Amino acid sequence: VIADSRKEQRAASAFLAVASAVPQFAQAIFTQFGPRIGSRTQTNTFTEVSFVDGSALGSDRPDGLVDIRSGGRSWAALLEVKIAGAKLNQEQIERYLQLARANKIDALITISNQFATLPTHHPVPVSKQLTRSVSLFHISWTAVLTEAMLLHENAAISDPDQAFILREFIRFLSHNSVGVMGY
Repeated sequence: VIADSRKEQRAASAFLAVASAVPQFAQAIFTQFGPRIGSRTQTNTFTEVSFVDGSALGSDRPDGLVDIRSGGRSWAALLEVKIAGAKLNQEQIERYLQLARANKIDALITISNQFATLPTHHPVPVSKQLTRSVSLFHISWTAVLTEAMLLHENAAISDPDQAFILREFIRFLSHNSVGVMGY
């Protein structure tokens, strides 16, 4: 229901909704960033997050927040999404790393059409000082789509509702108007 001019918000919202509704998808995506995800893990997701101290207002608002809880362990990450030809911005990423550190958030995850060989190899160089206490990860939309397709093709989702949600997410990301581009 988000306007066509807000494609990034639409993509972030769909990604976060599927991550919270389909545990196997959350596991496939987020375990490569460090947290352990098991059968009792809760993945909570939020879009367009604001912080009490007001440090993320206006244009400086992360696209999302992922909160993964398992037993007594908790892991959280801010999410910044770019779609179509939009490139990640070094200044914005550095501000979000500072925001994550100030709010005791473990990581910043970026998703875009830019390629990275590993999630730890970020396509945008940032100050190493900012990644001492907050991890920085990147995954491409093609990798997200591939993970979803692998789960679907291997019939890894036994719950019919979750399988339907994943199929619709694949259909969404595969549509030309969404802005997921190959390399």
